Amino acid sequence: MATIQDKKAALSIVGVGLAFEVVCFVANAVLAPGPRLAQVFSLGIVAGVLFTLAGCIQLARAKGQSWFFGLLGLLSVVGAGVLWFVVPDKKA
Repeated sequence: MATIQDKKAALSIVGVGLAFEVVCFVANAVLAPGPRLAQVFSLGIVAGVLFTLAGCIQLARAKGQSWFFGLLGLLSVVGAGVLWFVVPDKKA
């Protein structure tokens, strides 16, 4: 069974991914005058989703669950919330 530090580390990765998604999304809406810059910000959003997904997979493993539960990260904030609050920790 993983410690609370492992869970907090995974949650910080999820937070970084979500923040990166939001920053790139807002920058895409506000700053992207041309298609090239819009593509760069879109790739940033994808990178944020991948960080969020990796953090959710790590969180699921830290809770003692299968990594498949980490795929809830594809639902972004909702999936991370379900993983943190609803999916139970497995007893060792």
